[in-house]
Amino acid sequence: SACEKAGQLNTALAIFRRMTSMGVTPNVVSYSALISACRQTGDVAKAEQVIGHMVKVGVKPNVVTYTACIEVCEQAGEWRRALQYLGDMKQAGLHPNVVSYTAAIAACRKGNRWSTAVNLLAEMRTAGLQPNIISYNACLAACEKAARWKVACKLLEEMRGHGIPPDVVSFSSLISALEKGRQSDRALAVLADMQDHGVRPNLISYNACIRALAKDARIETALELRDEMRDAGIAPDVVTCTCLMEACENGRQYWRGLEVFDEMRLDGVVMDRVAKLVHSRISRKLRSALSDEKGEGEDDDDGDFEVLKNPKFMLDSGRPAP
Repeated sequence: SACEKAGQLNTALAIFRRMTSMGVTPNVVSYSALISACRQTGDVAKAEQVIGHMVKVGVKPNVVTYTACIEVCEQAGEWRRALQYLGDMKQAGLHPNVVSYTAAIAACRKGNRWSTAVNLLAEMRTAGLQPNIISYNACLAACEKAARWKVACKLLEEMRGHGIPPDVVSFSSLISALEKGRQSDRALAVLADMQDHGVRPNLISYNACIRALAKDARIETALELRDEMRDAGIAPDVVTCTCLMEACENGRQYWRGLEVFDEMRLDGVVMDRVAKLVHSRISRKLRSALSDEKGEGEDDDDGDFEVLKNPKFMLDSGRPAP
């Protein structure tokens, strides 16, 4: 069990072999712990070998054993195999518990099976089990990944209806789902709602909301959220910067995107490849806009970056400010 918690599969296997060589007969607890040790590496093949061996020697798997197998499959993203183990558990006359279902739901999230995840959540209640916040968050994450924002909204309300207060993970998943569905107004409303309920947004919450605003070119609101983050003691990161630049790009205020990049770089934000690509793209669009203003026949030095940093060339709707 200690090796399982530390993710030391090879050590766990060595101890298990030593047990058997010393004449100690492994029981269901030993086998289950060994399967759990496969989780960190997502070694589904090894887990299958272990459960196959225990059945062969006459040790019957229990709920913990099957749940451990499902968790290994979840780690590996093997959602079909996870559901097979859930079915095997039922066929063996065992009753899956909340942990079993939650692991299966999480596996469905990785496999982009949002509808299966929602069905498993409903099946839990039919079986007389009360999903916990981890169950709901796994299901919300599945819906977020598939951009099923309407279903995610219903899940959040369902949580509250069952007396389970959503946490920062719940709200962040919903905001991300709304972002993917281009629902910036709703994303802002959820961000306000979580704060009204005493849940402090984190970097993920803010970035998801800013990304939603960026898609609708809501530059001012996005910049206000960036400032709100800072006031809350949350340092904007490179994702924040990239989203803000994209907001400026979508609003054709290219100068402001370049300004955001320079400002946040001075604040110590380390720019990654994506941020640099967006910066380069905005620079090209600004040069192109300036070139259009000058006329095709005029010479424009593409290598002179200083022109892009001159406030008189700040663009609104793609044209230089007077």
